[in-house]
Amino acid sequence: VGAFALHALVVCNTPESLAVSMDLYRQHPQWLTQVHAAPGPFVGESVLHILAVNRREDLLIELIDQIKQKLETEDAKNLILGHAQGIFFDGLPMRYFGASPLAFACCFDQRDAVIALLSTGFCDLNQPEDGCKKTGLLPLHAVVANSQEAMYEFLTYELPPRYRADPKSLTMFGSLTPDLASLSPLQLAGSLGDRALVRHILRGQCEVMWVWGPVTQFALSLEGIDASGKGGGDIMELIVRTGASKR
Repeated sequence: VGAFALHALVVCNTPESLAVSMDLYRQHPQWLTQVHAAPGPFVGESVLHILAVNRREDLLIELIDQIKQKLETEDAKNLILGHAQGIFFDGLPMRYFGASPLAFACCFDQRDAVIALLSTGFCDLNQPEDGCKKTGLLPLHAVVANSQEAMYEFLTYELPPRYRADPKSLTMFGSLTPDLASLSPLQLAGSLGDRALVRHILRGQCEVMWVWGPVTQFALSLEGIDASGKGGGDIMELIVRTGASKR
């Protein structure tokens, strides 16, 4: 399957196997650059992806620190920006995890690891070139595709301003999901039929006009909802497309 021995230890995910693997990484930090080789179903997957998926955030953060301190700049950058691209990641739900270690950490609600990755300076929540090549999803879109309401708030409003995700960012073209190209997070949630998340994002577009006891009036920006003829990706167009989800 293209795995190195250390990948097998980390995937085993027991206290003993993780202790051995971490000891080996501490002694030989260059082994962190190993990724699943081709041909195989997990091409490009690194230990960072595995730890993120298994929610081993403390170990993930330790390895990110090692990468910053002990690897050559080019090796560190390639590892942080590496994408899991094997055919295993074409299936569901894997295709919606976003491919990069940063996107994986976002999808599995590992906030300290997200900050640690962003602090390396190698990755960014808004760089189109770092989006998943198969789905076109940036990390924020991957969070939306996984219906992670709290993580959406963290990425767009709670992170330090220099790190925040742009809630107006658009998906790229993806070879597996061309129908999801050029969509904002709101539009993506609508296209996937996630009514709860659509309502949550819409609330963020509302501005309180006045409050009178039990009565409140809001103004709602129609951006991404109805463009009155511009484009075809707005909510009002998406919900009546042929083949649109009944949700």
